Amino acid sequence: MIRHMAIPMLLALGVMSLALTGCRTAAPGVTSAAGTYETQFHGSPEKVTEAAKAVLEEMHLTKVNSKWTNIDGLVTGETAQGTEVQVKVNRKDDKVSAVAVRVGYLGDKDMSLSILEKIKAKL
Repeated sequence: MIRHMAIPMLLALGVMSLALTGCRTAAPGVTSAAGTYETQFHGSPEKVTEAAKAVLEEMHLTKVNSKWTNIDGLVTGETAQGTEVQVKVNRKDDKVSAVAVRVGYLGDKDMSLSILEKIKAKL
């Protein structure tokens, strides 16, 4: 019985390892994992969070909210169709913050990369 379960278990472990490690995208410095697109920017969580908030407002998303501390930040909004957009910011060191964008449940690559580009332009 253990022998019959070995192959499915190995396949499951392989899929999980891919999901946890993430994949590089065509955009330089951006990785993706399970629909979330991540990169790093020079700037404090406050500065990056404020830039992300401005981007979502310029995109005319509804229900845009933001909050930040010296450690992290969060910006959320919704599209007209009710799809949630979330930008998470985490301090890496004094000058760099990690930024993760997720659009909807499964993620939207084009919109996520566009948001990251626009945040970068504001920094």
